[in-house]
Amino acid sequence: MAATHRPNRCSLLWRPAVLATACLVLGTACHELIGHGLTGLLAGGRIQWVDVLGVRVYPSPAWVGAEGFFGQCEVTGLEGARTEALVALAGSMSTWVAAAVATVLLAVRRWPHRVQLALLALSVWWVDLLTYTLPSFGLRRFVVLGRYVREPFDAAVALGIPGPVFQAFVIVSCLLLAAASGWFSFRFLRTFRDAERERLPHL
Repeated sequence: MAATHRPNRCSLLWRPAVLATACLVLGTACHELIGHGLTGLLAGGRIQWVDVLGVRVYPSPAWVGAEGFFGQCEVTGLEGARTEALVALAGSMSTWVAAAVATVLLAVRRWPHRVQLALLALSVWWVDLLTYTLPSFGLRRFVVLGRYVREPFDAAVALGIPGPVFQAFVIVSCLLLAAASGWFSFRFLRTFRDAERERLPHL
């Protein structure tokens, strides 16, 4: 009688953990490097330093320690308060755009499993904008933990966007992205399970 194949419980645990860690690192890097950094450069500023999860990645790698933030990007030489606000808003908006693009790509076609998994990881980056906006409602960034920093909200208001309008945009768009991400995750797990059953019919 053939031995019954059972999924390794350790692999079921470490894979999501690795994926979540990668999402945190890459999402923070996107927020700081592409959001603040690249936008700052395009706006005529200069990047002085960039920290991601306690590691200074620019101008030279070094451990600087956690300072209560996931990351920081110091951009100088920006002209005007509106330009500074635009660079500040670009941080969380960069991860929101990445999530929106990934969601659209998941909707337009069925990708290979590994590509789907990468897109699913990107599709949850809306969390950055949502949690950074929660302090504008008087909550901590993670409801009971974190700071009361509300960077995207203050930046949007400084750019002339009414606060309630920006809050509504964040809540509605993030809920829609969350629902889409949940559906695509369910679809991915279902098709992955079916593929495993075809490969191992005794499961």
